[in-house]
Amino acid sequence: MTIFTLALGLMMIGGAIYCVVRLLMSLVTGEWKRTLKLWLLFFGSIGFVCLTMWLGDPYERTEVASHELAGTYKISEAAKQRLARTGYGDFTGVLKLNTNGVCSATRLPACCVHGDDEDHSLFRGGYVSFNGTWEIEHISDVFKVRLELRNLTVDEGSREGMYDSITLTVMRGKPRNLAFQIFNGDFDDLVYELQDSN
Repeated sequence: MTIFTLALGLMMIGGAIYCVVRLLMSLVTGEWKRTLKLWLLFFGSIGFVCLTMWLGDPYERTEVASHELAGTYKISEAAKQRLARTGYGDFTGVLKLNTNGVCSATRLPACCVHGDDEDHSLFRGGYVSFNGTWEIEHISDVFKVRLELRNLTVDEGSREGMYDSITLTVMRGKPRNLAFQIFNGDFDDLVYELQDSN
């Protein structure tokens, strides 16, 4: 959540409270016709907030089939730029999701697995490779992919702090993209784009 989003939300809440109080007062005093503009502003604001939340949501909230997600994923340009600032330089890694529920990865940036923003943590660099299994989950109204990691190895870094299971968020749109999330006080998405579907 950005400062702008937070400020907009607080302004909308404050405006809604003001409108409700004024509208209730107009009903009590019988002057509701004079406050018709306020009624329209109130309901228009609610509609605007709902529309903004829906349009600005990058995560998939409708049913996702496993065949839509199966394939080979590579890091997006935006994620490359984000990670280059923290010292990563090798972006040749890939994540593969097979239709039979098996997954594998080679040379993914380590922050994809430990989940911390390396500008603000003790972790520094490294690249992970693993194999394992994957499945789709529906968590908090968002579709995610859970990876159960096996045979995890770390090149140029430490295995300390690495998880045996991680979740990626399914992004809206087609072809499907997946986001690893790293924490820096809020969550940032490191998007991997589907290159070849199975």
